[in-house]
Amino acid sequence: MLTGQRRLVISIVMLLCLSICYGAGFFFIKISLDGFSNLSAGAVRIMVAALSLLFIMSLTQHRFSLPRESHVPVVLNGVLFIGFPFLSLPWILNHIPTSMVAIYYTTVPIFVLALSRFVLGRPISTSKWIGFLIGSVGISYLALSQIGAGTATIDATRPSWFILLPHMVCILSSVALAAGVVHMSTIRDFRPVQYQGYSLLAGCFLALPLFLFNAPTTFPGWIPIASAVMAGLVTTGMGQALRGLLVQREGATFTSRNGYLTPVVASVLGLLVLGETLTTAHAISYGAVAVGLYISAQQR
Repeated sequence: MLTGQRRLVISIVMLLCLSICYGAGFFFIKISLDGFSNLSAGAVRIMVAALSLLFIMSLTQHRFSLPRESHVPVVLNGVLFIGFPFLSLPWILNHIPTSMVAIYYTTVPIFVLALSRFVLGRPISTSKWIGFLIGSVGISYLALSQIGAGTATIDATRPSWFILLPHMVCILSSVALAAGVVHMSTIRDFRPVQYQGYSLLAGCFLALPLFLFNAPTTFPGWIPIASAVMAGLVTTGMGQALRGLLVQREGATFTSRNGYLTPVVASVLGLLVLGETLTTAHAISYGAVAVGLYISAQQR
């Protein structure tokens, strides 16, 4: 039987690993776009992830068994809470830098908090509200300070409203991911690997036709292929399995905190490999997020 302190340490390590998986995902998807279209890159990610989860499922105690009550939820999760964010992300990354996208995805804990409270009626302590509020202020400051750089990548011939579209889609993707976390937490006989695996299989019903109609007409290159596979294998496959385990282990709110850590990984990779820039606003924002996380971790 694990002690409370040891259990917490293991959960934190799992959370860090999850953040690395998700943070690297923006990098892998961005590189894959050198050889794939937006939809084909997102589709490959989902299909590779589904195959990796099927393999992991074969190694678990329940193997391919899924409770009847989860049959409809996995379809909903795969089509909406996985399909929409994963298929839209490559398009978003064509218009917004990876560090910027990661910042928008950091709003996931805020939406998890709101959905847990207002949809499920779960109580949230005052300290958690204050902590998330401080973190949100830091995130908002960084997003506003970077918005000019993000809009600079938009084609000037597009209509003016198109400038905001990638940002709006990012926010909707964050809502979908948050809904997925909360949705998982409501299932009684929850089997995380099976649930995520079958959700990704459901997502394949969207991904496969989209890939067939948007497949590259020429050889995309080994680096884009490897990046697309890594995005599915590491970010989505391992990441989704790990997220499911964490939701089962610690709950939706704890798991959603990876959203605060993921931008750090994404920004470092963007700075060192993709040539993106980091500003003082990043440091100020991450400082606010760290304070918010500390306060929200308090019991009262």
